[in-house]
Amino acid sequence: MARAEISRFLGGEGAVDGFEVEIDNIPANDLLNRMENTGDSQAKIRWRKVAAALPEATDPTACIVVLPGAESYKPKGKDDGGDPKRALRIAFAKTGRLTQFIEPEDSKDSPEIRARVAVRDLMRQLGFVPEPARNSRGIDTSIPAIGLKVYNSGNGKARASFPYCVRQDMRSGAVTVYCPLLPDGSLPYWRALIEFARLSGSEGFPDSCKRANGMALKRMLHGIVRATGDRPELLLVNSYGRIRQRDWWPGISDSGLESGPLSYGPTGYEEPLGLAGSKLRILRIRSGLNGEVPDWFTDEVAAGGADDGTVPNRRDKQGLFKMDGYFLALAPRPGDAQYKWSARGSKYDSPTAAFCEKTINEYCLLSPGGEAEALASVKYAEALRGCMVQLYKNDMRVNLPAPLHLAEQVEEYIWDWKLTGRR
Repeated sequence: MARAEISRFLGGEGAVDGFEVEIDNIPANDLLNRMENTGDSQAKIRWRKVAAALPEATDPTACIVVLPGAESYKPKGKDDGGDPKRALRIAFAKTGRLTQFIEPEDSKDSPEIRARVAVRDLMRQLGFVPEPARNSRGIDTSIPAIGLKVYNSGNGKARASFPYCVRQDMRSGAVTVYCPLLPDGSLPYWRALIEFARLSGSEGFPDSCKRANGMALKRMLHGIVRATGDRPELLLVNSYGRIRQRDWWPGISDSGLESGPLSYGPTGYEEPLGLAGSKLRILRIRSGLNGEVPDWFTDEVAAGGADDGTVPNRRDKQGLFKMDGYFLALAPRPGDAQYKWSARGSKYDSPTAAFCEKTINEYCLLSPGGEAEALASVKYAEALRGCMVQLYKNDMRVNLPAPLHLAEQVEEYIWDWKLTGRR
C-alpha cells in the first residue's frame, strides 16, 4: 500500500520531473528487533548494525520502515523498554536515508490511511511543501518565509544548544536550513536532516555546539536582514524556550520590547536591529501547545445539546482577534469529535478531565509597521499552517506556520545524549 501511494504521489517509477524514481523492498532482518533499553550505549550498538547492513546512499533516499506492534517492544524486567525507532532514525540517517515508521498492528486507522499519512510525512522530510492555497485569498503567497528556532536539550555537561532557521521560498519551492553547525552554513532540508543526525550521533556533539551560541544567532539575524534588502520576506520567531534568555535574544521578550526599539544579540552585546529601508517583517509567535498562552477555548450553546441531550454542544468560535496590541489566532482541530463531547468546566477546575482543545497562537509584530501590516503578516502566517503536504484534508492545519513546523520537526534527527551516556 505504501508503494502504491508513493507511485500515486510521484506519478510512478522511472523518470519523474528530471528525477529517476526507484522503489525497492528490502528485508530488515534483525535490525528492527527490540533493544535492551533506549540508552546511548544500546543505540550505538544498533547504529553499528545498521551501518554494517546498509551501504552508503548517494542519491536522495527515503525509507518506509514497517515495524511490529508495540507489544514487541514492551519493557521486560526492570529495564526502560527497547523501542528502537529513535535509534533507528539516527542509524538510517547516518547511512544517508530518511525514515518514516509504520506499525500496522497498532493503528486504529485503516491500512490505506496509514500508508497515505506515512508517505506524505516522508515527502515532508524530503522538503516538499505545496503552496498555501487554502484560506489565502488576498495574501501574497510568493513571499519567502523563515522559521527561526533555538534547539536546546540535555543538562549539565551534556547540554546542546544552537540556533538554526528554515527558509521556505514559495517561488522556487526550495526549503533550506541555515545553521552554523552545517557545512557552508546551509543545506537543503532533506540533506540537513541527515547531517544533523550525523553530527549529533557523535559523543562530542554537545561540545561542538559551544561555538553556535548567542553571537552566532546575532550574526544569523544580521545576515537575514542584509540578504532581504528591498524584497519582502517574513521572519517567524518561535518565542519559546531558551531563545528569550539573556545568552540568546532577550530583545524579543515583552520586557525587552518595553525597554525600547527591537534589539538583537545576547545581553551585553545587544544593539538595535536596523530595519530602515528593509522589507523584512518579523513576527513573534507564542503557541498554546507549549504553555505560553491558553491552549483551549469553548463556549456553551444556550439551547440544544449533544445528540442525546446529555452534554452541551460548544460553539465553534474561530478567527483572528486583537487584544492589547497582540493578535490571537484561534482555530479548532478539524473533525474533532471530542469537541462535541467536551466536559463541562475548565482545565483549572478539572485538570484531569478530557477537553476539546483548540489551538491559540499569539502573534506580535516586532518590526516597524502599523496594524494593517501586522494583520497582513498574521494572515500570511496562519495561511502557512495549512500548506503542509501531510494535510490531506482541506480543513486540516498544523499547529505552527510551515517554516516553524519544519524547524520543529528537525529535532526528530537530533540525538539527545544523556549525561550518563558520555562516561
